[in-house]
Amino acid sequence: MKIRTRTVARVIEPLSRLRARPAFSVLAYHRIDDGGGGMSVSPSAFVAHLDWLEEHGIDVVPLEAFSVVAVPLKKKTLTFDDGYRSVADIAWPELRDRGLPATLFVVSRVLRDGRRFSWDASTPAEDAALIGRSTLLDLAADGLSIGSHTRTHVYLPSVGLERVRDEVVGSRTELEDELGQPVTSFSYPQGGWNPSIRSVVARAGYATAVTTDRGSNEPSDDPLTLARRPAEEDPIDFQMSMEGLYDFLRPVDTLRDHLRQRRSRSRA
Repeated sequence: MKIRTRTVARVIEPLSRLRARPAFSVLAYHRIDDGGGGMSVSPSAFVAHLDWLEEHGIDVVPLEAFSVVAVPLKKKTLTFDDGYRSVADIAWPELRDRGLPATLFVVSRVLRDGRRFSWDASTPAEDAALIGRSTLLDLAADGLSIGSHTRTHVYLPSVGLERVRDEVVGSRTELEDELGQPVTSFSYPQGGWNPSIRSVVARAGYATAVTTDRGSNEPSDDPLTLARRPAEEDPIDFQMSMEGLYDFLRPVDTLRDHLRQRRSRSRA
């Protein structure tokens, strides 16, 4: 996190803490490797994150816990987008050894062809590697919760509702066929959602869905548009993010996505 952003967070920290209320927080990860950049958290930083959560007595619960009647406030849950192999090789063994749950959101076409994502063109092959069908089955059998991240990771606001339905419904069907068990959670690729897309997700039968909207969640919040906080690499930024001190950036994130959706519509 840039020094200027950290400084602003420190200045408004007293107000942030005054307004803070117990809430359900969702952490967002992608890759666990030493590649750097916004998509990656190093293995050592990931272990430090888990150590911090344990040292502060924070309960880590399954994402599905938000959809039950008694919402577990002051809890956190861990999610991983895209289905990178490093989650299976590094993150999940560490979580399993600590008895911590997590959710992995998988792009279902990856199970068929294993092709790396376009944004990983310059990423080392070992970091860009994605899980396959057998690994998915092993992870699910081992206790890792599996959610849907669409069929092809398309930015949903950029396509028509017929394609949205194919991506949202088709991915759930394909994953359930592979796993032989229900898939009830969903992650909007790149956080792209709007009321129409949310309605498709609801009709598809998902119980929870996560966005990239920054922040935490209260019992009255919509379980199909849950906010998340990015898991920052730097331990100071991670702690500040977990404490909600970077939530003031949410309007900036919202504006950025609004502009992106407008550009998508203009190209349609």
